Amino acid sequence: MRFMWIWQAPDWPQFQVDAQALQPALAAARLAQGRMLGIVGGLRLVDLGELQLAEWADEAVATAQIEGEALQINSVRASAARRLGLTHSGRAVLRQREPRVEATLDVIEAAVLHWAEPLSAERLFGWHAALFPTGRSGI
Repeated sequence: MRFMWIWQAPDWPQFQVDAQALQPALAAARLAQGRMLGIVGGLRLVDLGELQLAEWADEAVATAQIEGEALQINSVRASAARRLGLTHSGRAVLRQREPRVEATLDVIEAAVLHWAEPLSAERLFGWHAALFPTGRSGI
């Protein structure tokens, strides 16, 4: 199978979806989601905050790696902790905010907060502008 970016697909951006073919994968994902929510329900609030922090930090670092950039995990964790209200728990204090870290976390936070809303072209291009202020990626 040849790798291609989504925008290189011949029918981009007018995709056709076979809902019946997706049904087994969606059912499996929904089951996994239910199991995860059951596990999270048994965690203490502090544990949930730590899980959110770890996920946000991992996602920010992975997002930057797609473009060949390396974010400092300590800076990412400190910024994410501040955004999640976890700054009181003895973590290293963020001395200086890094624009690339903040832009990446802005996108992650917006996606988390507005997950149920349709993804508009305006929001998608806004995220792109935040991640690539010069208008293009470094690749």
